[in-house]
Amino acid sequence: MQESIFYTAKHFTAAEAQGMGFVNRVLPEAGFDAWVAAELAAIAANAPLTLAALKTTVAELLRGHQGDLDRAEAAVARCFASADYVEGRTAFMEKRQPAFKGR
Repeated sequence: MQESIFYTAKHFTAAEAQGMGFVNRVLPEAGFDAWVAAELAAIAANAPLTLAALKTTVAELLRGHQGDLDRAEAAVARCFASADYVEGRTAFMEKRQPAFKGR
């Protein structure tokens, strides 16, 4: 990323922000609320422990410190050892929606 954006306080359009990697998607105002609701529903449908581990992992990877990476690895290991992991895997095999409990 160009540091000059910060130093010059340059203004740019949503499309330019997307091109620079600041945002994933540019939406028309009319479809924004529906898109947000769908994204939130998709996120909320996932296992809480997995979401927490993913959040930790991404944050630690972005920081790039070995101790942080070790914590991220431990968070992922806790997910694989959880009841939610077993429920998710079982639900997938049974072709049904999982009932996550956050454990």
